Amino acid sequence: MPTVYPAEHSEAAFLTDAFLKWLSVRRDSPWFAHFVFLRPHPPLIAPEPYNALVDPAAVSLPARAASLAEEKRQHPMLAYELDRISVPGGYDEHSPFDPVSANELEIRQMRATYYGLIAEVDHHLGRIIEHLKRTGEYDRTLIIVTSDHAEMLGEHHAWGKEVYFDGAFHLPLVIRDPRADADAARGTTVEVFTELST
Repeated sequence: MPTVYPAEHSEAAFLTDAFLKWLSVRRDSPWFAHFVFLRPHPPLIAPEPYNALVDPAAVSLPARAASLAEEKRQHPMLAYELDRISVPGGYDEHSPFDPVSANELEIRQMRATYYGLIAEVDHHLGRIIEHLKRTGEYDRTLIIVTSDHAEMLGEHHAWGKEVYFDGAFHLPLVIRDPRADADAARGTTVEVFTELST
C-alpha cells in the first residue's frame, strides 16, 4: 500500500523543495549545506509510484540461519537485539509489526519497499544535481553523498542497525569533486577497511 499522501508531499520532496528554494538565492555566493534525507527509514511505506517500483517476487531473501533459535545462539547480544525488535514498536515505533517473525512475502515486501524509498531519494538527489547544472554551479560544487548507518533488511533475522554484522556498517560514500586536480582519483573504488582515527 502506498502512503496516504502523494509523492510530491513526501518528506523527501518537501526537503528537496525547501533546499532548492534556499539554493535559489545563493547562486552568486559561496555556500555550504548539510542536507539530510530521512528516508529510506522505518516506517517502510512509500508513496506511489515508489511503493510498487520493485516487485517483491524479484527481491532476494536475506541471508540468515535456518531458524531464529539458531541465529540467537551466535551471541547473547544478537539474541537480545532480536528479542528487542520483536516487540511492538521495537523496529518501527509506530507499528506493532514484528519483523523478526515476518513470513517470506512480508520480508520480500519490506525489502522491495526499502528499495523503492532509495529510488525516491535518488530522484530527489537528481533534482538537486539538475538544479546545480542548470545554474552553472555544478562545476564548482563539491558533492558528498553518504549515510549515517546502514540497514540489515532481515539479514540474520535482524532489522535496523543495532547489530555487529557488516551489513549494519556498509555505508555508501560517493564524492564528486569538480576540481581538475581531482581527476587522478576519479572513479576510484576503495575496498579496504576505512576509519577515522583521532
